[in-house]
Amino acid sequence: MLEILYDELGGNGWTDNTNWKTDKPLDEWYRVSTNTDGRVDSLNLGGNSLTGEIPPELGDLSNLAQLFLDSNSLTGKIPIDFLELWSLSGVFLGPQRRPLCAGHNRIRRLAGRIRGLARPEVRLS
Repeated sequence: MLEILYDELGGNGWTDNTNWKTDKPLDEWYRVSTNTDGRVDSLNLGGNSLTGEIPPELGDLSNLAQLFLDSNSLTGKIPIDFLELWSLSGVFLGPQRRPLCAGHNRIRRLAGRIRGLARPEVRLS
């Protein structure tokens, strides 16, 4: 899944992409943290020259608790699959580390509201 994130968000052009898409353990990839089970629990890629749209596969990181994608050139919609990340306690997408949601309870309420819409429109710009 992280390889998809790398490819979709212009990984070859990132400011730092140390160890991404290598055989190194995930916690040795630049700004990737894992829990004791080796599952990704934090991505801190703020200010790293990411470009493009957040891929829906990000929703497959079921243990992700912290996500920093702020201060990049992201466009498009926030994928609805993103709202399946119940473990999230912090999401930072804006230009100055302003949280989209802080606390998984808020994300659960937001997820319920968005699922009720015919065509959710949450956009990055």
